[in-house]
Amino acid sequence: MDFRTNLLGTGTSFVDVAPLHLITTASIRALADSADGLDVDIRRFRPSLLIDTPSNGGFVENEWKGRTLRIGSAEVTVLIPAPRCVMTTLAQPALKREPAMLEALARVNRQENAFGTFACLGVYARVDISGQVRVGDGVKML
Repeated sequence: MDFRTNLLGTGTSFVDVAPLHLITTASIRALADSADGLDVDIRRFRPSLLIDTPSNGGFVENEWKGRTLRIGSAEVTVLIPAPRCVMTTLAQPALKREPAMLEALARVNRQENAFGTFACLGVYARVDISGQVRVGDGVKML
């Protein structure tokens, strides 16, 4: 797979289950295509890394559970699909309130994980080998 990273910058990530939250552009496109005009802005979901995937393959990272990715010189293991909560619906700097966002996500991407079945977007991952990750670095499935 030939993916590229896009770091969103300091202060834009908040995760509470694992050190990393990864989202693909394919998933953002899939949600936007089914979200009936909602503002599906990546900032609303606060990932650690946005992985640019060339296809419109839907929620591709759902299939990555247990897989190891090399991102730049780091290696990470995908743990579980990332359950989403009401935070995705709230107003944020430069983003208006979108009360239907979580409902839209639940319609198109409900996933099971250790906590139950939830509306999910992206995946949680842990760092196995720390390393440097820069914008544009390749992402390789090992």
